Amino acid sequence: MVADLRPLNDVVLVKLDPPDKLSDVIVTPDTVSGYTRKGTVLRVGPGRHKLTKAGTGKTKFVPTQLQPGDRIAFMAAAVDTQKANYTLDDDQALIREEDVLFTFEGNIKVQL
Repeated sequence: MVADLRPLNDVVLVKLDPPDKLSDVIVTPDTVSGYTRKGTVLRVGPGRHKLTKAGTGKTKFVPTQLQPGDRIAFMAAAVDTQKANYTLDDDQALIREEDVLFTFEGNIKVQL
């Protein structure tokens, strides 16, 4: 399925880590509610257009910062559990780049 999928805008295809894959600990602030997930970026969209000034209709293109192979942590709520209108493997998800909290190297445990 991944071979046919080409994310658009700032959408990211992620291979999700299993919940028990842990090592180092990173503590996130109380302002980050909910649970976090980790994964590896498989594919990214090119970016998105952002309004430069409200009411003018002018936009600028903001390229996607993530690249395939990046390790990321993101809010679990960003994952569409209904998987409506598309079929992905259970260990994959489509999320928006804006839902990514941070990138990292190696394995970490995100502790709230």
